[in-house]
Amino acid sequence: LVSILVYEPAWYLEELFDNILGYTEESTYIVAHLSIVSNYTFDEIQAISKKSPRLIINCGRFYTQAYRSSLMHAHLKNFQWAVRLGIKFRSLMMWASNAWLIRPGVERYVSEHGASLIPRSTGHKYYDKGGFADRYTTEEIRKHIPRSAWAIHTVLERALDWSFFREILKDVDPLEQKVIHLKSEGFFCPGTLVVKLLKEIRLRNSSIDELGRRSGKTYKVYYEEILLQTWVGLKYDRTAGEGHVVVATLSQSSGHFGKSVSIEDITGLLRHNDNIFGIKAVSRNVTDPGGTRGYLKNMLSSHG
Repeated sequence: LVSILVYEPAWYLEELFDNILGYTEESTYIVAHLSIVSNYTFDEIQAISKKSPRLIINCGRFYTQAYRSSLMHAHLKNFQWAVRLGIKFRSLMMWASNAWLIRPGVERYVSEHGASLIPRSTGHKYYDKGGFADRYTTEEIRKHIPRSAWAIHTVLERALDWSFFREILKDVDPLEQKVIHLKSEGFFCPGTLVVKLLKEIRLRNSSIDELGRRSGKTYKVYYEEILLQTWVGLKYDRTAGEGHVVVATLSQSSGHFGKSVSIEDITGLLRHNDNIFGIKAVSRNVTDPGGTRGYLKNMLSSHG
C-alpha cells in the first residue's frame, strides 16, 4: 500500500498517478488524500478516481500544511481509510507528491528488507542526510539547548508534547526509548505494524484528529518523519531485515516553482544504484523546466 498526500492541480495529479501506477505491481494499492486547501471540481476528482481500481481516493479531506503535524494526520487518515475498506497490505510505503518513481521493482526491495530502518551512513553519493534513520534518546532530546526553532532536537522535543507519543516510549526499557527521525518519502514498514498503531491510538483513548488540531501556525513539528518511524523502531524485529528509504531526495521543492532535479540526476541514479526507486523533487511547474517530467514520462512509456 502506498500512502500519498496531494494538493497540486489536477493536470499534475494525472501525470503523478500515471507514474506511480505504471511502475508498481497490480497487487499494489495507492491511497491518496486530497487536501482541502485545493479546490478540485467534481469532474476532476471523478477523472482521477477512474484511472485505476488500484487508486483509492480517501473520501475524507483535511487541512494540510508543510512541516506541520497535519501531514501525519492525513497519512493516518489514509491508513485508516484503507483498513476500513478491507484492503489487505503486507507493507506500507509513504510517498511525497513531488517524488516520482524511476524504475520498477520497489515491491521486491520492500519485501526483502522489511522496514527502512538502517542507521545513518556516510559516503552515499545519492542521499541527503534524511535517507537513513537517526536515533535519539529522550534524555538527550530534553537536555539539548535549543539554538533555533528548526534544530532537530527542538523539533523532537515538540513531538514529545503529544501525550500518546510519550506513552508509547514509556512502554519500553529506558535504554530502548529511541525517537527515530527519518524522511517519510520512501519510508516503508510491515502493514501489521501500521494496523497496530491505529489500534494503539484507540486503546489509549487518544485521537488521530488531535494531530490535525495541533497543526496551528505555532506548532511546527513534522510527525510524518517521526511518529511511524519511531513506532516501527520500537516494535519491529530487525532480524527480519532492514533497508533504506527508496527515494533519493536530491532537492526540496516548494510550491509550483521550486527547484527540480535534472535529467542528469535521474540517469546518474539509474547507472549507479539499483536500490533507488524514486527521486525528489520533481518540478510542479506546468512549463516543466529542464524537461524532467517529460523525460520521466518517456521512460515510463518505454517501460510499458
